[in-house]
Amino acid sequence: AEYMGGQRFQRVTGSSIGGSTFLGLVRRMTSFNGFDEAVVAAERGDRTTTSMLVQDIYGTDYSRLGLAGTLVASDFGKLATAADPKSAALDADIARGAMVLVLNNVAQLAVSTAQKHNASRIYFVGGMLRSGLMEELLTTGVEFWSGGALTATFLRHTGYLGTVGSLLANRQLSKELAGKLTQTTEDK
Repeated sequence: AEYMGGQRFQRVTGSSIGGSTFLGLVRRMTSFNGFDEAVVAAERGDRTTTSMLVQDIYGTDYSRLGLAGTLVASDFGKLATAADPKSAALDADIARGAMVLVLNNVAQLAVSTAQKHNASRIYFVGGMLRSGLMEELLTTGVEFWSGGALTATFLRHTGYLGTVGSLLANRQLSKELAGKLTQTTEDK
């Protein structure tokens, strides 16, 4: 645990699902090659051409379970049932579907972890995190999965946090090594 300004902070988990997952899926399924290109495409894409929604299954909201008709029931579910999945959606729609798939799962994992550790706020960081649609999807996901009890928080310059963390960890490691070297030298 780290302390800043008298408050205790602790990284409790991470996930293998993230920006590289999004880009890998998009590169494999579309003509997009770059991350920013895929993000821009996702912003104009339509997830309803790829994702099966609750209303696609039930015709409307599923009020008995409190599920809105616009809620994703199956990511890429429409492509699984399309007669010709290759022509059922545009590349931008696939990019949007991949972004929704990744970020909905990240939000759900984050909420479960926050609830386990009694946290009231979730900080999202990462070099691939972009403002706009990505933050909107994460915020919506956190609100949905937590029933509005948790808040998604985004930091400016988030891409540098890994570097700063490595620097701080390296400083701590250097102090520990220096202490061991001093101790070894004194033992001789």
